[in-house]
Amino acid sequence: GRVEYSDRADSIFAAELAAKRELIAERIELNGENVLVTHTKFDIGSLKQIFDDDIYSVARGVETNPLVLQIQFPTPRSVSALSGIFGRARFQVTAQVCGASEDCATYTSVFNFADAVPGQFSGPRAEMKFDRAPARVSMLRVEILYLDAGADAHVHVFEMKIQ
Repeated sequence: GRVEYSDRADSIFAAELAAKRELIAERIELNGENVLVTHTKFDIGSLKQIFDDDIYSVARGVETNPLVLQIQFPTPRSVSALSGIFGRARFQVTAQVCGASEDCATYTSVFNFADAVPGQFSGPRAEMKFDRAPARVSMLRVEILYLDAGADAHVHVFEMKIQ
């Protein structure tokens, strides 16, 4: 006998994919403050490993490209830069830096670390400066998009720092 997909297979697969791509929210201590982070689900590691100052720990998005991290600061604060260590890939980082009145500045940078550091899994540190950011930032949304991979790629984040 042959195995055949059910007539509902397409809608079942679409529902599974939508569930994987749903963002989840959790609280974490960041720079001494309890912040709310809404993010892509991980299949390896956790949110804590992104901000643990350990470049050997990793969080990996579950078949979702781009990986999204949206940080809500309970007390608006100064945010002047973002740095991170991501996978060995050609990727684009888009950062949206928003003030309390939702005045936002958007920054986009492309990093090509596909051939970087032979024998090492992560690429070098990617850095972005926010020269047009609102003085007091209440929300930072970061998207890491692997440019040479499909929508189901596993995006890796080894480390991220907000200054």
